[in-house]
Amino acid sequence: MAQASSIDRAVRASEALCGIARAAFPFTVEHQDEPLRLAGSAMVARGAGTLEAIAKLAPLGLAADSLVLLHVLFEHVVVSAWLAADPDRNLGLWLKREGGQRLAMHNDWIAGNRCYLRQTMSMRPSSRLRNSSFR
Repeated sequence: MAQASSIDRAVRASEALCGIARAAFPFTVEHQDEPLRLAGSAMVARGAGTLEAIAKLAPLGLAADSLVLLHVLFEHVVVSAWLAADPDRNLGLWLKREGGQRLAMHNDWIAGNRCYLRQTMSMRPSSRLRNSSFR
């Protein structure tokens, strides 16, 4: 019983935080020379979405799924704090690493799906969508 009430309190608190984020977004960064403001805003928006998902899963008894998302949220908070601690130094390092990771994932996907890509690219465009396994 005590656990249920603590989950209820956590859900209410997360709903309040998500309500604040919903009121602030969408958010427009006016100046391109403010990359930390852009990255920070994106991380807050992503964190709020993750927190909202946790709040919906926890009452359903999906603790393992909630904990995975909590780990993701923790990483966002740590990276956000690290970026804010020294933005002039850390933002460039973070962007370089993120870009490298995205490129590596892209290359891995291409390497693993070469056969599928070759087959798909040989089809007419209308056939590609109809035969796609990613619908």
